[in-house]
Amino acid sequence: MLGPNWARGWIIEDYHLHHARCSAIRLGAPRFIGENRWTNEQVKHGTQREREVVFTALHHGWSRDTVGGHLVQGCHIHDCEQTGICGHLGGIFSVISHNHIHHIHTRRRFGGHEMAGIKLHAPIDVRIEGNHIHDCKRGIWLDWQAQGTRVHRNLIYQSNVDDFYTEVSHGPAIIDHNCFLSATSVKNCSQGSAFIHNLMAGAVTMSPIPIRYTPYHMPHSTAVMGLMTILGGDDRWFNNLFVTPCDAQTALTVEDENADLDQASNADSPYGLACYDEWPRPHDDWIPSGGVPNYAKARLPVWRSGNVFMMGAYPGKNEDDSLQLSGKITWRMTKRDATIRLEVSGLEHLTQIDSLHADCLGLAFQAECPFEDPQQGILTWRTDITGNTRNAQTRSGPFDVGASCEWPYFSD
Repeated sequence: MLGPNWARGWIIEDYHLHHARCSAIRLGAPRFIGENRWTNEQVKHGTQREREVVFTALHHGWSRDTVGGHLVQGCHIHDCEQTGICGHLGGIFSVISHNHIHHIHTRRRFGGHEMAGIKLHAPIDVRIEGNHIHDCKRGIWLDWQAQGTRVHRNLIYQSNVDDFYTEVSHGPAIIDHNCFLSATSVKNCSQGSAFIHNLMAGAVTMSPIPIRYTPYHMPHSTAVMGLMTILGGDDRWFNNLFVTPCDAQTALTVEDENADLDQASNADSPYGLACYDEWPRPHDDWIPSGGVPNYAKARLPVWRSGNVFMMGAYPGKNEDDSLQLSGKITWRMTKRDATIRLEVSGLEHLTQIDSLHADCLGLAFQAECPFEDPQQGILTWRTDITGNTRNAQTRSGPFDVGASCEWPYFSD
């Protein structure tokens, strides 16, 4: 319906877009980089074609000086059959904030991949903040090259599949202060992601992808630094609050090109971090001896600290200071004017923990880049989801002082 295609610096603001056959807003890319060749020719696989697309785009000048840098905010997007907002390389260095996106791919008029409220390929240095997303096949799906990306302060619920899916990316990516309230909160088929101060009300799954080599980049750039498979791990899970769904949902069966690969098991509970049970800790001796075949099977270490597990959520093994607490966390949503308010009850059960320091995340393994906000640089973790200042002692999850927060709500 609306799209800058291969352009730079558009402001897309306060639109009401609905009932698109495919996507409401498309942030690129042009056909000359090789779109749809796998579909049309059925020769090389789509994964190989996508690798070619990245280098073709670079040959045609794909960079922050020529493409991306868009602002998409305050839009009401609903009842579209593929995505609310999508971007294939053309959305780099953009901000997508305070949009209300709902009922995406609910009519099921066609199948395949790519359906989500927000679906981006190569969201390099993209900030996705303050969006209200519900009743979509998937909430947010970041596919390839989520490097320098920050997913911050989003409310996502009633997703048919999962709230947040990150696929074959090497990071660094920061996912913080979000409320993921569907039956599956996170599907992680990437590495180098940092999950900080989120409320996770659904399952967490994780899987390495040993057969898909994807690019990683120089810091804050489209220049390719290398290609590597997804070993799994190199993730940070700090100060999150895990619970189990208040209401069971019926998951939608979807086509998934990674479905035949082995997922890390959630032996004790899918609600929590048991999927990382066989992954090493940072101080373990994880670097393999021997040649390339051994290194290709390595599992990267995982950092876990300050997480709280309630209502049947389980920390798994090897989490040094996890807390399993009794009590119950509940929430309700109320609509008023152009906002929806989420009010969370039961936070008094949480104990105080140490606040995070600014440099707690280190470097992502493959790209060797620091975890930074794409617009603000180094993060300090001084505020919670409402903007309240955190003290030296704080709470796990997105809320510290208060227990409610608002997002945009636009009626039809």
